[in-house]
Amino acid sequence: MRKKKQMEIYKCGMEAGAAPFEKKYEETAKQIRKTSGHIDELARNQRKNKKIVDAMIDGEQQNQQRIQDLNKIVETGEKALTRYKRKTENIELMMPSVSTTCGSCGHPIESHQLVCSFCGALSKSFPYELVDFDIEKKCMVEVEELAKIIKESNCNDDDWLYQELDDKFRKMKKIKNIAYKAMKDKGEENAPVYRKIYGLTQKFFSDYRKRRIEIAVVGTVKAGKSSLINALIGTHLASVDPTPETSILVKYRTTSEGNYLKINFYTEAQWNKLWSTAKNATVFRNEYDRLGAENIKYEYLNKPQKYITCSSEELPRIMMEWSKSDTPKHFFVKEIEVGYQSDTIPHDVFLVDTPGLSDPVRYRSDITRRYIKRSDWILACITGENLSCQPEFNFLSKVISNKGGDVSKIFVVATKKDMLTNAEGEKKEKEFLIRLGELYNNDSMAVSRFAFVAAEVHLMTTQVIQGINLEPEEKKKFKKALLEIDEDLEFSDVRRKADDILKYASVNDLFDRINKVVLLNRRNYIVNGIINDYIKCMKVINENASLYLDDSKAYLKKLTEDREYDQSQIEKIEQSNRDIEILQGKIRKIRRNLEIEISANSENIIVR
Repeated sequence: MRKKKQMEIYKCGMEAGAAPFEKKYEETAKQIRKTSGHIDELARNQRKNKKIVDAMIDGEQQNQQRIQDLNKIVETGEKALTRYKRKTENIELMMPSVSTTCGSCGHPIESHQLVCSFCGALSKSFPYELVDFDIEKKCMVEVEELAKIIKESNCNDDDWLYQELDDKFRKMKKIKNIAYKAMKDKGEENAPVYRKIYGLTQKFFSDYRKRRIEIAVVGTVKAGKSSLINALIGTHLASVDPTPETSILVKYRTTSEGNYLKINFYTEAQWNKLWSTAKNATVFRNEYDRLGAENIKYEYLNKPQKYITCSSEELPRIMMEWSKSDTPKHFFVKEIEVGYQSDTIPHDVFLVDTPGLSDPVRYRSDITRRYIKRSDWILACITGENLSCQPEFNFLSKVISNKGGDVSKIFVVATKKDMLTNAEGEKKEKEFLIRLGELYNNDSMAVSRFAFVAAEVHLMTTQVIQGINLEPEEKKKFKKALLEIDEDLEFSDVRRKADDILKYASVNDLFDRINKVVLLNRRNYIVNGIINDYIKCMKVINENASLYLDDSKAYLKKLTEDREYDQSQIEKIEQSNRDIEILQGKIRKIRRNLEIEISANSENIIVR
């Protein structure tokens, strides 16, 4: 278009010639000045348009900024509301609640628990947003291990002495095992709270094991204390062999969890003390040398406790294997605990067969003295035939002295009642009670603390009732004893007249009196003591656990806040990037519009 215009001007000039062209010079100049004026005006208009566009852009940006500010206020409010909701949910999770029950056992659990503390079942719900912290897998491994510990702690391999406290024992065992695992995983130095809790649980169980009812059974030589123990337990466990057995301290008890033996050995230090007190024990040293015990000494000294389970039939044989005086290893056995599965006496009662007060090895007689002093009750056995003899009273005087003069806890048991006729027995009992009243300085106390029993008759009668066949020698002995009870009483009458025979034997009467006088009060005292220990222990555990939980909550709170802050920063950056992209798009659009408008204006100028 522009080129065509130029051609027309050129033709006009040529037709007019140079002179005419010169004449029109001023007119041409005017047209050029006029055209320049149009260009200047166009430039001014473009500058005005640019200012208008810039103002529009500024206005748009201000509007966008106001919108962004409003959006940010809304977003901030929404985030604050979200954080508030999360904190509320966390608080609710931390608050104890009994509205939830375990789907496996139905036991109440807190709503935030992942594991039932009662049965160890895993919760079906997962209340924490652990995915956000990338620790869900690790957490679930910990939870499964925790569930395993709880289930193992619930196994019935513990013969708790007091069934009414079973729940408390199991709970303490779970706490102990969990604390031990935490110490093992973290290291003791890194887990002070768990270390303290573990120590408390250990002390609880250590104190509990000391809280048992121990009845020391002491007696003169061949006084029948083994027969009395067997009668009370309900089977042949203690040796009644006429040949004296070794002086090992043996504890007998009944259990509901099967038969067992716990064999404890002397340490080297204990053995050296024992040996130093056996210088004048000629028989002891001669037997030690004869059996060659020195050759095997170090096989047993310092040896850890040996625990053996077996059947009722095997129990006496295995016990004799470790305690019989013709076996060299018996010298190094310090103590044996025998558990017999039965309900003849309460499971928390231990009958302690002690070495004699006159044991030639002073170390062992000292053990007897210590047990007499600390035991809850003493059964002092003397033979019925020697009731009024001075050696028996000398023995009783020693027992009373070792018990600190507390005669209320000493029950004198005259044994072998069946070796005397009824008339002889009544006479000897009457004479003895007079002297015992003088020794006790209390006649009524003497009567209430005396029993005349036929222990072997009692045991054989119960065995016949149970259908257990007696050995020929036992049966012969039993028949003779029956004649002492009643000259018309025969072996075939035992089942029919069992109540009368057992009444004569007086073992049940002996235990009933012990139970009323000592066991019930002592048991209540022990149970209350254990409960008090449990309460104190749990209080300290809860206090320490609360401190640990507070630290954990603070850490979790900081972790959550840090994550929320990081997330908000990320959101701000992302929003800024989006805002920049939008603004860049708008600027590109405005530039395109400007370029189009400038191009159009330029063409219009040329046309003019």
